[in-house]
Amino acid sequence: MHKPIALLGVALSTLISVPAHAQFAGGDADGGIYSMTLLGIPVSPRAVALGEAMAAIDRDPSAIWYNAAGMLGLRTNAFTVNAQQRFAQTQVLGTAVTFPTEIATFGIAARAFNGGTIEGRSEGEPTGGNIRAYQWTLEGGGAIQLARWWRWGGTLMFAQEQLGDQGEASVGVNSGMQFPDVLFGRLTLAGGIRNWGTNVNFDEGFEGFSPPQTLYFGAGIDVFRRRNLIQTPMLFRGQPIIFDAKVVGQFNVPDRMEPYVGLGVEATVNGVAIGRIGYQTGDDNRSGISLGAGLNVGQFRLEYAFRNYKNGGAGFFENDPVGDAHNVSFTFFWGERERNEPVVPVVVAAPIDTASINAAVRGAIQEQLAALR
Repeated sequence: MHKPIALLGVALSTLISVPAHAQFAGGDADGGIYSMTLLGIPVSPRAVALGEAMAAIDRDPSAIWYNAAGMLGLRTNAFTVNAQQRFAQTQVLGTAVTFPTEIATFGIAARAFNGGTIEGRSEGEPTGGNIRAYQWTLEGGGAIQLARWWRWGGTLMFAQEQLGDQGEASVGVNSGMQFPDVLFGRLTLAGGIRNWGTNVNFDEGFEGFSPPQTLYFGAGIDVFRRRNLIQTPMLFRGQPIIFDAKVVGQFNVPDRMEPYVGLGVEATVNGVAIGRIGYQTGDDNRSGISLGAGLNVGQFRLEYAFRNYKNGGAGFFENDPVGDAHNVSFTFFWGERERNEPVVPVVVAAPIDTASINAAVRGAIQEQLAALR
């Protein structure tokens, strides 16, 4: 391997794949075994805030990155843009478009990862140029309802990884299923495989590196489903205050790495205000708590998530001004209002006027008594 490329690999070994294992005390001990690490990074704030437990989530355009079967349930076209500021001044960007049809829901998406830039050196001397590391991915696919209780979704993807002046590509597939309405219409089960693709080899003589292939199994249960917990509300223009809450979990089995679990809770108020909290296990940099919030305003949705990473336990990250991951997204829903249902549950029924009903009943009884007399 050329020396400038080797230097870049050492500097960014916790972020991108190199033909060596990065060993950081107290942090990630599995760095450097995958190519196309962008495929294993959560893109959307919802995924980050829920501990990446997205297998059983539906009606979301960002589901194309996690379990494409979750694109089903959308009744409007959707466009989402996601940005993430990660530690060591690296960034992830993602955008996706989904559009439902009579037969299936289709979507296309793109992701990009900026791994950073360093000064190129050869034998300790500057070469007069900079060396960059970045990755990008394109994918597209769809989801279809095979039965009332069975959804399937899949995508094809093309991923490119660039290390300095060397670039390699990988082609792969994602496939996932969801089984909704299992228990009293509240439980959803899910499972599938992500990032099953071709190997990448930057230099002859080294073993090729595969994308982060992962088997996953998930579940989600609706704890509250449009439940009115306040009988005499004063907010939302006199409408009832309706709570929705969902608990999700996901068990992940990565290739050549230890399994880990993600858990999350998501709650909404009248489909407008969103709150999330998640937790992920593992002895690597992924473990820890994450928080998130969101707001639905008409056809727009704004979301944010925060996650505190251990930064691999590496000393050269200690003075990083960012240190953690901050995630933001903007989603726009559009379509024919006459044919499409709202994407989020919004209660439009007014409170029942019991006084008017009682007065009408009393009047009817008095008229009947008068007729009998």
